[in-house]
Amino acid sequence: MTRSRDLCTVAAISLLLGACSADHSADHSVGHGAEHASAGAASHDMATHEPAELDQELVARIIGDDVVYLTQLGLMRGHLFVGVRLYQEGEHSEAATHMKHPESELYAELRPGLEQRGAPDFASQLEALAVAVETHQTVAQVDRLYAELLTTIKQAEAATADIGGAQVAQVIKALLDNVAYEYDIAVGADGMLLNAHEYQDCLGFVEVANEYIDTLQQRSDEAASVQGLRQQMAFLQQVFPITVPSSRQPLTQPALVNEVIDRIGVTLAGFPL
Repeated sequence: MTRSRDLCTVAAISLLLGACSADHSADHSVGHGAEHASAGAASHDMATHEPAELDQELVARIIGDDVVYLTQLGLMRGHLFVGVRLYQEGEHSEAATHMKHPESELYAELRPGLEQRGAPDFASQLEALAVAVETHQTVAQVDRLYAELLTTIKQAEAATADIGGAQVAQVIKALLDNVAYEYDIAVGADGMLLNAHEYQDCLGFVEVANEYIDTLQQRSDEAASVQGLRQQMAFLQQVFPITVPSSRQPLTQPALVNEVIDRIGVTLAGFPL
């Protein structure tokens, strides 16, 4: 990323915040990182990727709450998205670390929720994709395995086909709360990169959250709110123009990212139950 491009991003976000500040004064009552801590991220081990003991409270929530279930799937999809993108760009070592997260950290707690909803088991597909990345298979082979896995994951998401727009909005919000939490780890207050892996997690979660806007549009009559949400998300996507950022060029400061996510949260809270 060039410095000029970063400054343009900051300016664009500042304009967004200025435009929103007069209209949205409500407090954002859910702290950043709430879903990160409750959706399997407590077992996050950057060094070893060893599975931790199951969080039984989380397992129960995944079984009983479609929002938590879809959030867990969304976090998984975020890791996979950025992992495959890194692989396509030749960053094989970094890609492998993201492939290990879904396999070892997220799936075990998700599996009972899949069984409860009659959704397909895709553990073997996750493992096959991770192995393909770790053994440096061709990009075409990795892309094929990824496409097949995504088809199965979307079938698992479809097991909650009866949820409404407000619940979809909550899923988007939960994913973005994870972005806020991890971006604070990824980037210092001065905008300098501290942790590329966490930055990449954020990129993947933003991508999945943005995809969910289409689902929100299908399940809500709030057309104007959906359009406003798309515009806000477009600003947020500008924070992540590349997959492997430079440690020498400043990124968007976490304070600005958090403010944008807060504003998006206000929009999401407006979708009626």
